[in-house]
Amino acid sequence: MSLQDQGSELLPLRARLFAPGQRLGWTFRDRHQFANPFHEPPPACQPVHPRLHAERDAAQRRFRATLIIGVVVAAGLLFLFLLITALGHLLPGSGAGLVGIVVLVLAVPGLVLAGVMAARRTGAARAVQQAEHDLVVDHQMRTAAWVQRKADHERADWARVNALDEWGAARTPAGTRRIDIFGGSLHGWEAFLTVYGTSTLAERPALVADFSHEVVCRELALLTRAAGAPVDLQLLPAHLAESRVLAGLSGAQIAAALVESMHPSDDSRAARVQRSIDSRVLTEVCGALGDDVSFPRLASALRVLMGESDASGLLSAAERGRIASELFTAEYRRELRPELMRIESYIHPLTNLGSSAGPRDAAYLTCIALQPDAPNVRHELLAELIVQWLIHHVSNASAPDPAVIIVGADDLARRHLERLSDACERRAVPLTLIFRHLRETSTNLLGGGAVGFMRLGNHEEAARAADFIGRQHRFVLTSLTASVGGNETHTTEVGESEGESDSINPGSAAGWLKGLAAGGPAGLVGLVGLRRAGHAIHTSSRTWSTAYSHALGSNWSDAASAQRVYEYAIEPTTLQHLPDYAMLLVTAGPGGQPQFAAVECNPEIVTLPRVSTDPLPDVPRRTLPHPALPEHAGWQSGAPQRYPAGPYRPGGGARAPAPMPAPPRVLPLGRRQPPW
Repeated sequence: MSLQDQGSELLPLRARLFAPGQRLGWTFRDRHQFANPFHEPPPACQPVHPRLHAERDAAQRRFRATLIIGVVVAAGLLFLFLLITALGHLLPGSGAGLVGIVVLVLAVPGLVLAGVMAARRTGAARAVQQAEHDLVVDHQMRTAAWVQRKADHERADWARVNALDEWGAARTPAGTRRIDIFGGSLHGWEAFLTVYGTSTLAERPALVADFSHEVVCRELALLTRAAGAPVDLQLLPAHLAESRVLAGLSGAQIAAALVESMHPSDDSRAARVQRSIDSRVLTEVCGALGDDVSFPRLASALRVLMGESDASGLLSAAERGRIASELFTAEYRRELRPELMRIESYIHPLTNLGSSAGPRDAAYLTCIALQPDAPNVRHELLAELIVQWLIHHVSNASAPDPAVIIVGADDLARRHLERLSDACERRAVPLTLIFRHLRETSTNLLGGGAVGFMRLGNHEEAARAADFIGRQHRFVLTSLTASVGGNETHTTEVGESEGESDSINPGSAAGWLKGLAAGGPAGLVGLVGLRRAGHAIHTSSRTWSTAYSHALGSNWSDAASAQRVYEYAIEPTTLQHLPDYAMLLVTAGPGGQPQFAAVECNPEIVTLPRVSTDPLPDVPRRTLPHPALPEHAGWQSGAPQRYPAGPYRPGGGARAPAPMPAPPRVLPLGRRQPPW
């Protein structure tokens, strides 16, 4: 099946998806939680030294006492002067003048003393005022210095925090060979397959069996082809003749695969009898065909065995004669006719399988998908045959062994999945099984490896999942995934836009792909190199961020906050309403204790800033050292206040502190659209 050229337009911003390291999605960690607050308290205003207040109060009291004494003395002298003046006719002429001189001599020192007391009072009051002014200036200086230190601390701490990644890869523990995914929508499957498949391809080839009937592996195939790796996408049954399913199997192996496909799960006694009969018939017929066993020749041989006409010309005369007369006696063929008719009816829809398949170069990604159509018997038989072929392929593949991913494994036989799981486990091949439902058959497979739960619409299935996870757990999702998951509108329309836009600025994620070497698959590891290209992107590609609503509250202050997450409890109703791109992952931790994580598997997350393709490392909280604080000069008797040297001066005001850095811009992300 040919792929469209849109993959080359999808790759530049998503090239980091091919970074090595198997990822199921991303986990979010708010970087602001690692900010170190500025612990130094603001400087307090210093009070005026009590000695100055005491001196001012004492000077005030002395001045009042002197003033009272002066008033009393002046009043007495005035009374004496008036009395002497009134009695002047009784005294000689010089006596009154002498009295006036005495009064004047006594009044002048009193006036001088009052002036001195007033000057001292004024001086003491001015000393207090000057001290208050100096303390205000000193407090302004220390406050300005504190503001500057606070701004420097927050600026340095913000630079440290801003360099931290917020999105980290979600991975399974080392040594995990199997991942079972339950629930989810087709859009969620497509997103998970893109994220997980690209990271897997960075390390090894992969085989994808897509039984979703909606070709959810197509985006993965497009991106892989755009990355330069060979892709083999087989859409069945539309391209049945070109398919190489069962290619490389011997006649006996084809016979065994057919028998297992015709009897996938029924293990009753009657079924075992029928399986034994079918096995003998098919083994004998395939043996008669020699080394050239194909479905067209097998169908012709069955028609000959039943005595029906066959004009295909695929069998030689010797082969026809041997099959018609030597394999079984006439009586046995007569007894076997109902069984032969049943076997032929199974094979008839697949008569053209591989009829025109030619040799092909080995593909790094092989996708075998059932075409969008109503499921029927042919689809069921094809799915079982593909599983049998996968078992053979894994068991006999040359290194490197391809990773195996099966999408829509609900209708496959449990024993076949277990056989495939055993084959993958023995050869260290990663196996991923994706189930739409958590029913009895799939429930029996729980615990075989890491388990992921996506949206489970059925309440009973959601209750089983909640019990398996543990209802005591709580988890958070970013508003990005929560808001995208709340919108059930999907579209497959492709749009193009020209021009510049700041509304979908994904930071410094613009770049291009370094193509693979001509060798192909071996160059896929580390295939991407991104060139930093500033913060504005000139786009000429499909628009995936349409019709969305995103709200963000951010306050960059002493108590920074960002409304980025929603918290949920593990309950059946929660699992029934998970967003499309959310997954709850349960893995085995140290000592076998289960570990729980909320994973977001939207491939567009890789285009956001501060996204790591590795798990987020532990970030220890680090307190930035504060600059040395200026020592406050103590009071010195008779000496002015001393101020520390620096960019501030008493009475001159403080230098304005540097402006606070603006809070980071968080880019909204719209709903993903399929790439075709």
